[in-house]
Amino acid sequence: YPDTSFIPTQQFTFGGAMKHDIFSFSIQWNGQLRPAESGDYTISLLHDDHVRFTYCGQPLLDANHGDSPLKSEARISLKRGEHYPIELEYRHDGGDTARIKFCCEKIDEPNGPTVLSTEMMGKYYAGPEYNVLMAERVDAQIDFTWNAGSPPHPIFQQQPMIPLIWPQGVRRYSYRRDPELPAGNAPMHDNVQIAFNVLAEEDKELLPHPPGVPKGFTNYQCSDYEYALNPVAEQFGGGVEIWRLRKPGLPHKHYYPRQPSSPREGAVADGQLVVRREGQTRIVEMALPWDEIPVVHQRLLAGKTIKFSYRVNDNGSSGTMELARGRSVSKLNPSFYVDWREHWANELEFYFEKK
Repeated sequence: YPDTSFIPTQQFTFGGAMKHDIFSFSIQWNGQLRPAESGDYTISLLHDDHVRFTYCGQPLLDANHGDSPLKSEARISLKRGEHYPIELEYRHDGGDTARIKFCCEKIDEPNGPTVLSTEMMGKYYAGPEYNVLMAERVDAQIDFTWNAGSPPHPIFQQQPMIPLIWPQGVRRYSYRRDPELPAGNAPMHDNVQIAFNVLAEEDKELLPHPPGVPKGFTNYQCSDYEYALNPVAEQFGGGVEIWRLRKPGLPHKHYYPRQPSSPREGAVADGQLVVRREGQTRIVEMALPWDEIPVVHQRLLAGKTIKFSYRVNDNGSSGTMELARGRSVSKLNPSFYVDWREHWANELEFYFEKK
């Protein structure tokens, strides 16, 4: 990513740079207080939105008044002949007006002249974060009202492009918009997903329905074990893997890059998977150890049924090829990952064939 890139001004809408369709800005002024007399003085700021005043390197005022201009004050002691460095930051968050007035007056002479250097250097930034510098100028005094949120310097309107500067100390990476997720259907890949619905309602991690709501009226947990049967790209070693997507005790997650990991997630070490092609036909064969799906095994030994479904993903189609799709016993329900794809409830029931 480059140090500096550019975007049209009218599109600079992220990071709080535009609110309520009114352009926001921020300003940093630096100057000095040069008192003609020693004594106690009042620092007075009439402002809306957010200001921060620093005196001799120490924060003295830090206030946010929202859209209503109010006064913030502090007292300091100054000596004749001394120069006191000051910094004033103003952040306009995009309201209808922008108001900022700065005064430093002797306490016993409230109507006396403001004690202020005649050279307050102002740096004007696009957006509220003081990181997109647009202009610099000297302001003889700070007493401004910008109506209708007008930017305080003509360069804001003259410049069609705004520079986007990469902040110092921030790593140079960003997340892909559509990263490769192990489920295999966002984005679409050639793989298969399988899921078992075997836990009793009282053992599931989610309530079957909210109190007072009929069962089946809302989405509900209909898969307890889920696996993605994936071919592995050659650049990552090739071969195949059985990726554990869902199991009792695993958090609900989509396994984005750099998403924190949890115990027991990832590939099934003892599983077996074969994927082969015969012409345009893809054949997938898989075996899981019983200790990977213990509740399924318990129901087998007890002679009970299981509910099972599978989903076939195709990199050339976005169709929903699920076993339960359109079945009378099923309905739209998040039976597989990823959550934002169309899925059908895992409610088809099967017996194990007796030997």
